[in-house]
Formats: sequence, C-alpha cells, structure tokens
Amino acid sequence: MHTMKVGTRLTLVLLLALTPVLASYMYWSVRRSSVVYVHDLKRDIRATTRSLAPALENDLLQKEWDELDDVLRRMTDATTKVALLNRDGSLLKTSDRATSELVGQLLRTKPSDDAEFEAWIGETNWFCRVVPLKDREGQEGNTFAYLLVAQDWTDIREDLKERTAISALAAFAVIGVIVALIPLLVRRYVSSPLAELSRRVTRFSDDELRDRPSPTNEVSLLTE
Repeated sequence: MHTMKVGTRLTLVLLLALTPVLASYMYWSVRRSSVVYVHDLKRDIRATTRSLAPALENDLLQKEWDELDDVLRRMTDATTKVALLNRDGSLLKTSDRATSELVGQLLRTKPSDDAEFEAWIGETNWFCRVVPLKDREGQEGNTFAYLLVAQDWTDIREDLKERTAISALAAFAVIGVIVALIPLLVRRYVSSPLAELSRRVTRFSDDELRDRPSPTNEVSLLTE
C-alpha cells in the first residue's frame, strides 16, 4: 500500500486550508471596491443637489425665470439632466424638449417616495435623485417644488464591470502564485530536510534494522 510522504500531505493540507480563505477574501475585496466606487459616485450627486437646491429655491420663489433657465441649461449636458418638478411630482421646467421627454419617462418609472432610483430608458442606465425645494422663510417644512438630477451611468456600469474583471484576474493570479509557491517551499524546507535526516538515521542502523521492510515515508523511518 502506497503511503503519502509527509511533504505531500503538508502541501495538500496547506492548499486546502489557504485556498478557500484567499478566494473568499479576494471576492470580498472585489465586491467592497465596487460598493465603495458606487457610493462615491452617489455622494458626488448628493453634494451637487445639496449645493444647487438653495439657489433654485430663491429663484423659484422670486420667479426669476431667466435665472432658472440659465442654471438648468448650464447644468444639463449629454450625461446629466436637470429638471424642476411641481409639488405633486409632475414636470414643471427643463432646459429643452429632449430633456422634458426623458424626464417624463423617468418619472413614470420612479418608485413612490423614493429620493434615489435607477431606471433603464432604452439602452441607457440613469441614476436619479430627487430633492425637495422648500420655502425657508415661510412655514417650516413647506415643500413647494422638487429638483430632479439624472446622470447617465451606462458607461459607469461598464467601467465597473471592467474594474471587477481586472480585480478578479489579479486575485486569481495571486492565488495561483501562492499555490505554486507552497509545494516549492514545502519541498525545500520540509521534505528535503526530512529526507536528509532519514539518510543520516539509515547510516546508523544496525544489521537487524536493515533486514526489516523499508519504511514508506520519513515519519515512519523516524519512529522505527
């Protein structure tokens, strides 16, 4: 019956113990980096709406339509759409017809009472945030309109997939290197020293021990 050498057994034990741990850690690391990346993007749009809301509140209350048109036009581009909504959530004002049509589609997909939501319009993934505009000088908490900011996250989602794939490949490469190193290190620092010790023990064996069946591995020899 063939008996596995101690170096081989140690290699298998280390691989079985370390590989699941490393794989789990790499998966957690990749997932966490993706979550942090998306969180940072959401934090940016939250900061944008917080800084934009007070100026729009004043312009709306004072009915400065030219100023409102200018702000909406400057904030709207190919990847960002800005709109003003009535108190009941219907569309109030945008910078152009295309934005009005898009916002109308986004509002039809908006979950009730959600300040943030995502929606696919055609092949485009939009992340939207709605913030209330309030009369700060009137009754406390008097919301008279809403600001909607929508960002095109289609390229961001693709970039996130690429980042995840690259991180996963790097993780598998690290695991592969570790798996390759373990047998080499075990052979150098465990198997080879044990084999050398076995040879030295053999030199001092008496004739009776030489007549016995040969040990099948280093541990068996040392326990004779």
